[in-house]
Amino acid sequence: MKKFTTMLLTSALVLGIMGGTASAAEVRPQSDTIQEQVESSFVQTRNVLLRQGQSTILSGSTRYKVANGHNNVSLGGFGLLKGLKSGNATVYGYNRSGKLNFIFYIRVL
Repeated sequence: MKKFTTMLLTSALVLGIMGGTASAAEVRPQSDTIQEQVESSFVQTRNVLLRQGQSTILSGSTRYKVANGHNNVSLGGFGLLKGLKSGNATVYGYNRSGKLNFIFYIRVL
């Protein structure tokens, strides 16, 4: 009986350790902005500060999309970003295979 109990407890411990893991890919937060499926945990973020009328070029991605704050910034070809009016915006950057690789948090003063 003692041997059976030891085996049972050992099995439960091993299964608890192996079966009790969770990955970040299972978490799916909800948002009222554009939702993007992130397959890699290597999405980089950058903060960009602009004044109204000032422009900068975003780098690190091949395609860009304004997720929110469309009234605050304009986004042209090749990542040309211009501050239009005070406020915040978020721009997503995608690599050549179409995967999200950058999130730019924009603040226009």
